This record gives sequence, C-alpha cells and structure tokens, in this order.
Amino acid sequence: MKTLHITFSNRNISFRVAVRVAVRIAWGPHDRSAHLKVAATDANTGARRRAILSLRKTEMTIRSANTILRVAAGVAGAWVLVMFATTCVLAQEQSSPPQERAAQGSADSGSSSSIRLKENVAQANILYQVAPVYPPIAKTAHISGTVVLGCIISKDGTVESLDYISGPPLLLKAAMDAVRQWRYEPVLVKGEPVRVCTTVSVVFTLGCAPSAAASQETKPDPIHRYKASGYVNDFAGIIDSQAQAQLEQICKDLEQKTKTQMAFVTVMSLEGLSSKEFGDRLANQWGVGHKDTNRGILVLLSKRDRQYRIAVGLGLESVITDEEADRLGREMLAMLKKEDYGGALLHLAEGLRDEIQENVK
Repeated sequence: MKTLHITFSNRNISFRVAVRVAVRIAWGPHDRSAHLKVAATDANTGARRRAILSLRKTEMTIRSANTILRVAAGVAGAWVLVMFATTCVLAQEQSSPPQERAAQGSADSGSSSSIRLKENVAQANILYQVAPVYPPIAKTAHISGTVVLGCIISKDGTVESLDYISGPPLLLKAAMDAVRQWRYEPVLVKGEPVRVCTTVSVVFTLGCAPSAAASQETKPDPIHRYKASGYVNDFAGIIDSQAQAQLEQICKDLEQKTKTQMAFVTVMSLEGLSSKEFGDRLANQWGVGHKDTNRGILVLLSKRDRQYRIAVGLGLESVITDEEADRLGREMLAMLKKEDYGGALLHLAEGLRDEIQENVK
C-alpha cells in the first residue's frame, strides 16, 4: 500500500505537483490496491476534487502507455519467432529429402552418364570459388556448423544442381548461393567431358568472417591435382589403348634393364605455367627416378597449349642432352600435327629407350 500526502498551498501549482506525483506512481510498483490520499489545507473542496481527478487521469494514461509497451514487446518477440520459423520452412522447401534425391539421381543416370568423385578429389579441381556470406539472422541466433550438399557438376565445369544433405537449415541458402557460383575443371573420360556427382561441405564459424581474398577467384596449385598411377598417365584422354599398353611395356622394360624410370603424362592445359615449370615440378612431385641413380625422364604433352616438355634427371643429363632431347622431339612433330598423339609419344619413347640402353650400363 502506497500513501502520498500532498499539500496544495497554491492553486496555480496544483496541476504540476499532480503530474509529478502521477509519474512517481506510474514508475513505482504496479499495485492495483494502492490508492492516493491527498490532503489539501489551503484549497477549497472544488480544487481538491479537480486535483484528484487530474491525478487519476494522468495515472491511468501512463499505466495505459506501459501496457501498450509491454504488448508491443510481446508482439516483437512473436514476430522474431515467426521470421525464424518461416526461414526454416523456406530452407526445408529448397532441399529435397534423401528418397527424392535418390529417385532424381536414378532418373539423371538414365538420361546422361556421370561419374562419382570423392569430395577431396572434386575440391582439387576447383578453378573459381566464392566464399559464402554469413546470414545475419544465423549470427544473431549464434548458429554455426557445416552444410553438406549433394552436387552435380556439368560437363563444362559449372554447378548444375544442388541437394541438401545435412547442416543447419538457416545456413542452407547462403551455402547454396555461394556454391552455385563455383567453377570446376571439366573431368575427362577417354578424352570426353562427363558429368560428375560429388558432395560439397561449406563451413560456417562464428567470429570468422570471410576474408576479401576468399571471395575472389582462387586457383589452387594445378600440380597437386595430378596423381601418378603408373608409367603412363593420360589425363587428357588422347592416347589410344594400344599405344598406351606399348608405352607401359617400354617403360617397364627400361627400368628393369637400366634402373631408369620414364613416365609419360598428357594434360589438357598448362593453366598458365610454362611447359618447363609444369614438367619439372611434376617430375619432382612424383619423384621420377631412383634415389640412388637419379635416372628419370618425364615427358609432358599439353593438348590445348600444343606444347611438350622432356624433363631429364641429373643422372641422365650426360646421356640425353638438351640437343638430343630437341632432336627427338622434332621427330614427332609431324604426328602431333595430325593429332596422332599415341603414335608420336610411342616414337619418342622408342628413341629415348634406344639412347639410354646404348649409353647406360
């Protein structure tokens, strides 16, 4: 119970005092049972009644304002919840359940052939990558995590379609918007580009905003994408199977007889590197040549750049000199112009083999 005793000594200040009292009442405890006692000693009965009515009206007005503020706060909270729920629904609508994805994949496989690549392999083929933008509503809600997407890469390296697999729904749209702009190196099978099925993981971490460099074009080191799987690695798909088998046999016999490793690799493009830099770095990465003899040769051929490189290890520099390598390379130019890549490399392999067997004991 709150009781205030106010004495009005002058009628002219009665209303100002009443307003001050009303404000104190409004910001005090909201006790509906509290009532006001006003004692006026120097005012008539009419003045006291008018003061009491003014106080009550002011108190009711301020209490009504407080009620409106509380209701508005409740509506704002409800609006945030509605927006959150709507965003979740939209995110779920953009994705398809696993059963639908499986059905779609079956239909696609029937209409156009595609191959499946592991995520780390596909990641190495990225030519252009855009960093995702962290959704403000997810930041406010302190939501982080990894969004995993099923990705179909078209024959030209663009992202054809995306499917939601897992991750926070509030981060889904941002992840999809970023991945749709990515570009991949086309995957070739027997010289022909194919569609690729893979997965993509987009990581969102609170407090780690995407850097300016991450949103620009990024080209990973092209050398790391090529993994050796034998003496002949036809990444460009331009060597016929018969010539490839013959090249494999020549390289195998040469290593057994002279402890010299010879490798052949074809690529579609040097990706801005010189044939010398590309060939020498690839030979070092693959470790062509035995450690004890350092006898190794790597023959690189780029189809689009129309260039080749014969990288010779230190242990063979006295046998395959720059002049000798240039002579053997010129001998296969006529076949290269006719796009007889298998025949050209086979001719070069036989010339290198003969020189090594003749001079290395």
